[in-house]
Amino acid sequence: TMHLPLIVALIIKSLFWLLAFAVLVRLAARRIGVVDANARRLLGAVALGALAGSKVVYLLGYPDLIDFSPVEASERLLAWIGGDSAVGGLLGGYIALWLVERSERREQLADALAAPIVSALLVLSLGTFFWGLRGNGYGSPTSMPWGMNFGDGAMRHPVMLYEAAFLGAVVWLGRHRVFDAWQRGPARQFVAAYCAFNLVIGFLKPPFGTPLLREALEPPVRLYAELLTIEQWLCAVALGVVLRAWARAAKPAKEVPGREAG
Repeated sequence: TMHLPLIVALIIKSLFWLLAFAVLVRLAARRIGVVDANARRLLGAVALGALAGSKVVYLLGYPDLIDFSPVEASERLLAWIGGDSAVGGLLGGYIALWLVERSERREQLADALAAPIVSALLVLSLGTFFWGLRGNGYGSPTSMPWGMNFGDGAMRHPVMLYEAAFLGAVVWLGRHRVFDAWQRGPARQFVAAYCAFNLVIGFLKPPFGTPLLREALEPPVRLYAELLTIEQWLCAVALGVVLRAWARAAKPAKEVPGREAG
């Protein structure tokens, strides 16, 4: 089984986070080249934005963690420290870059970080598989032959492997320069693709699907407006913003009629 004790799951999770961070830094150094003071400032803002976005979105997804009773406060705090939202981290880092840097360089830096971020997320998605039910990345029950038992006796969608396959495909397509033909910018392309993927894949996670004993004992992520989770709502909004920007950029510029000499 993969129903690990919380402390063991947190240790495994920390190791994968360190590995993902090392992959991110190594690949980013290759892409960016010389890192001056301004680049360090921007990278620091991206890191803080990603951390804040990850924790805030996770807390909005699990508002029951906000409990000031001394009996469960430490356990809930530990769960919040160990919890994260990849969608919140990606969008938080992207927004932080846009707030700190106002010049065109922010687009160049975002494009340079796109491939390293994809690789780091791939590492984390594989890590999610190993801590199973101790994270928030497990799937809802399924009767499909590839369903997996993560420790509670239920056959569930291995959504973390679905995400790993998606991110692996993105890495492969990026290495073969498939995205270059679109001329949309790697960063915006990935944000759009990742948000679209998470918007759809979210329906294969709790609270969607048949609730089992685990969902009864540990309430799943909350639905907002009784339709989508907070991650799905954010993905829908971000996807709409990117598609709108692409549509506006694709429109031909209107010619301004010249004034006739009177």
